[in-house]
Amino acid sequence: FRYFASHDETVTCMDGILICGNPGRGEDEEMAWRLGWRGNSLTLGDPFVVDIRGTLKPVITPSRQPPEKSGGFREEPSWSKVNNLLRKAHAAAWTWVLECFENGLSPMEFWKLSLLHRVPVHLMDSETLWRYIQLPVVKDDEPDCEWVVLSELASVDPIIYGEEKNRKVAFSVPGKGRIGFSRSLSAWHPYGYGSANSGLLQLVLRFAKLDIIKDTVFISVRQSESARSSDTELGMRDGPFDYVSCLQYIGNATEFLSVQSPFRSVNSYHPVVRLVQTIQDVKYRELTDFQRYCVSLMWLLSDDKNLSMLAKGSVEKGRQYRRLGTFFHTIDWNRHDLNLSPPYKVWTKDAGVVEITRGELSRWAELPHNE
Repeated sequence: FRYFASHDETVTCMDGILICGNPGRGEDEEMAWRLGWRGNSLTLGDPFVVDIRGTLKPVITPSRQPPEKSGGFREEPSWSKVNNLLRKAHAAAWTWVLECFENGLSPMEFWKLSLLHRVPVHLMDSETLWRYIQLPVVKDDEPDCEWVVLSELASVDPIIYGEEKNRKVAFSVPGKGRIGFSRSLSAWHPYGYGSANSGLLQLVLRFAKLDIIKDTVFISVRQSESARSSDTELGMRDGPFDYVSCLQYIGNATEFLSVQSPFRSVNSYHPVVRLVQTIQDVKYRELTDFQRYCVSLMWLLSDDKNLSMLAKGSVEKGRQYRRLGTFFHTIDWNRHDLNLSPPYKVWTKDAGVVEITRGELSRWAELPHNE
């Protein structure tokens, strides 16, 4: 039985025994029809064979296969952990290509190669990125891109672009244009335009610092002082569509759990966010009520629609609010750190600072749960 045909040049083993991926012998037509195989659950942009041993081995079913994704989308945590390690290794292996800038490699050539091989460039060593990487900048009326050096950027502006039914988030460089690939350059990515540009957004976010200056979201670009070097440190995912960036809030934004802006983000320094990051490898059904409360709180207070409702003071119904309020009532707050308890502050574009108090959370527990 075959599926995930695009991964047919990758193999995953445990203790030397094939678990998923193509078993080889592809030239033998008789064997190809007789020997079934399961598509690989691990993905990279290059062919690979990986043999997992020891405590790192992920969960497998009694039939010695990876478990199916929860709901068809959510990856089993132990497999997600291995995948994240592989992506970091993939980025590290390509770091020497970036260093070839010293030997005359052009930014156009580097990005063509990295797009073709789906290299997670944003996971490369931060000092090497800061020293060498150049970012493509495009203008809407021009087919080609220019290049800006990452280390020479002082700030970027978050923008929304694209057609009304297909809006996307990106950063623009003041006076130059939007950070993004031209159509011709993004064609080097096997999955096309959208997938190519999502990696650029992640790269900029790794070095971005968010502040609130004169009631405006201000994003500066600085050399990273922290060791954030994995996808789980840079952001969190809930299913195939919901993603939140874990951004470094500084200055006037330090006290906020989230800030409303064109892209969804939470404060990586906030105690609630730090706790949620530590439990990403835990299945949801194995979380405590307090941990579930923190997960729900983070996702609810980072959603643009919810932040707009909070700014207007119009939260009068909603299953997610009632659920969060119910969790709040079940928790013995004397057993948890004070900095994890209410009130929580968020910043909204219409009302500025909004505070979610204990009284508000208690009120939510009594709301009708029809949407």
